[in-house]
Amino acid sequence: MALSGGLTRRSALLGSLAGLTACQTPPATADLGPHQVAFMVFRAPITPESQAFFTTNCDKAIAKGATEIRIGITSPGGSISAAEGMMAYMDNMHAQQNIRFTTFDVGIVASAACYVFLAGQKRYSVPRGVFLFHEASLRANGAVTSQTIHEAAAVMDREERRFLDILKTRTRLTEGEALSFVRRTVILTADEAKRDGITDGTADFVVPNEVTPSDIRATADNSPLPITRPPAPRPVT
Repeated sequence: MALSGGLTRRSALLGSLAGLTACQTPPATADLGPHQVAFMVFRAPITPESQAFFTTNCDKAIAKGATEIRIGITSPGGSISAAEGMMAYMDNMHAQQNIRFTTFDVGIVASAACYVFLAGQKRYSVPRGVFLFHEASLRANGAVTSQTIHEAAAVMDREERRFLDILKTRTRLTEGEALSFVRRTVILTADEAKRDGITDGTADFVVPNEVTPSDIRATADNSPLPITRPPAPRPVT
């Protein structure tokens, strides 16, 4: 029996995760300087596989000297344990190596992915970004006994309290408001997310022209990268 925090109709957002693309790290052309920013696009369900890709590519960027990693996220959620692993990684790298993670909602950030988003030290949403919070659900694999139900209920209670703490400490939500976010479905626009302290504001996810972001996505998702590029400089006459 697995604890899941994903959307029921997740295929409507990203398709099935048949595999992940190979990821590229930012170009290692020269000295990265005192403040180097790496970029990542994460558009996949939260799974142990996508978690592994995420941490591996962050490690590569940090090894090249990155001090900040900007992550554009669009995800239907998924495994709560994988989401917790991603959050723990981000928190530990910030505490131990002073790596800053800046997260961007570049489409729909739902369920367990909302908590990965909240692990960013700075958080933004594109103007049409959407957030979806809802209660965790159980997915049974095989026979279900009374013991497994009781054990799963205890795990769900622990996760609810964990997410309540995250919402109370990383947003402006009151305890009562945070409780509603983990016990019913709440959908927020970018402006509403800013009001509640889920984001620091609205901004585009801009990647420099010379940078190729790491790309973690479901193979069925062939949509263009939800990013913008800075305008080309005008020639001087």
